[in-house]
Amino acid sequence: MSHGEATSARKAQAPLIAVVGVCASGKTTLVEGLRALGYNARQVGQEHSYVPYMWQRITRPDILIYLHASYEVVARRREVDYDAAYWQEQERRLAHAAMHAHLMIDTDALTPEEVLARAVAFLESRSVQCLAPEGSPDAPAKGGSLAMHLIEGYEFGRILIDGKTYRADLLILPDGIHPDWWRQEGHALAVVDLWELTQCDPLPEALVVGTGSHGRMTVLPETEQWLKEKGIELRALPTAEACKVYNALVEKGVRAAAALHLTC
Repeated sequence: MSHGEATSARKAQAPLIAVVGVCASGKTTLVEGLRALGYNARQVGQEHSYVPYMWQRITRPDILIYLHASYEVVARRREVDYDAAYWQEQERRLAHAAMHAHLMIDTDALTPEEVLARAVAFLESRSVQCLAPEGSPDAPAKGGSLAMHLIEGYEFGRILIDGKTYRADLLILPDGIHPDWWRQEGHALAVVDLWELTQCDPLPEALVVGTGSHGRMTVLPETEQWLKEKGIELRALPTAEACKVYNALVEKGVRAAAALHLTC
């Protein structure tokens, strides 16, 4: 067995730890801390999904950790572009995960180090197996978090994603949101305009192109051909419809990306 095969086998055997919680509850920080210690951990953006069991469908974790944070604390931790009502909506979307969590941590009065310590103590009590610490030859690859960005609203020149409002064209990729997306020719989508997408590893399975409120943006033939050669399914639709199609793909567990023109 090669070194790479041995590492893959070890990763397959190590329990998968999923971390859920509202925005700014500390998911990313906890996952990074756990991975640095050698745990096979991922964050899941269940708070952005209307499907209550999406965390199960996407990750099928062995251990589920739920991080709670009140709206008042979240608002102090970082600038948020949503109100208490949207925080409550996130809590509602997380209710199914909360019911199935193996460990719940109220992070309001805890430092990131204390949250990590509680999680590690729980995992050790369950004798959860570690991988090699991050940075060693057998460490798991980085990028273990699963971006599940869902579009919550769109109107001409404005889009709401994960509780944040954007007012310029953007890309939604598996590695995150890339705002202020521009093209060499405003209403023609060329391969060069998708440079950020070409850097994804692995590439998305599908690309949903929002061609504008009135569908004025077109996908050039060479771009269609490039996507076909890369095995990326293309869906080009007026932006309002494209948003619905993108959400549906994400909720089915498809590794999807979106390129959205918000105006004409």
